[in-house]
Amino acid sequence: MRERGISVVFVQYGTGDDSVLLQYLAQSPAWSLFYFDHAACVFTRTGSEREFGAGKARARVPWNNPDVVWQYARKVADEVAGIDKYAWGRAMGTMGNFLMVCGKTEAAERLFNEAVAVNPRISEAWMNLGVIERNRGHLDRALSLVNQLLARNPYYYQARLMRAEIEAARGDVDTAVAEVEGVLWRVPHSAQGWFVRAQLAARQGDREKAIRCLQRVIAERADDPSVYWFLARLLAGQGRTGEAAQAYEDCLRLWVGSPEKKEQIQGELQKLRDSKPRP
Repeated sequence: MRERGISVVFVQYGTGDDSVLLQYLAQSPAWSLFYFDHAACVFTRTGSEREFGAGKARARVPWNNPDVVWQYARKVADEVAGIDKYAWGRAMGTMGNFLMVCGKTEAAERLFNEAVAVNPRISEAWMNLGVIERNRGHLDRALSLVNQLLARNPYYYQARLMRAEIEAARGDVDTAVAEVEGVLWRVPHSAQGWFVRAQLAARQGDREKAIRCLQRVIAERADDPSVYWFLARLLAGQGRTGEAAQAYEDCLRLWVGSPEKKEQIQGELQKLRDSKPRP
């Protein structure tokens, strides 16, 4: 984008692949959110708004204020869905997804709660509420939300995977493994499923199994730097330094997170290279 002088980015919400770009745009001081709704968002390079007639477009939404975002999101949902409660809840949930990906968890949580209050069939809103509670360390609350979701939608496999993660965190790894294996039997191309299975294998001390699962994750979806970082550490622990170095390099190539974490990854790679026997 720098090389081509891009100053405006329009993203229509689609697959999970959007998250890498959205996280970068949301975290970068070079970009500012100009507009978002239930279907798409617009980011502008800081200071470039005049280049595309921003004065005639809608004013920016102050997404750092959860109250203002909530009121704005309700207005958008009213405009696009009217009295259709399912469509209204979906609109709120989609905007909540966008905010959550961009790190605006407090604002996103309020939209998810609103969505399920209006229509409890909005599965993704239940799921994200569970994720928020899990990330806070509130495992009982997260499990309750996941179970409420599965009672309504037993085929929502992401919820089963998170339930497995919670079971493992409580020490019941065997039950967690059985849950994940059941998901993978039904959805064998689930990158998320293979990633959770890798985590469980590593927890059981089976590094080779964990490595094979991570390689399957990469085969299904190869845009997550944390997968390569996890793989690099496992390979290094097995003495497979050449493969580990390549995994570290792939991680750094895709990295969009904090500079501090990037420096840590670079340090691990350099340590690996320094420990490699010279011919």
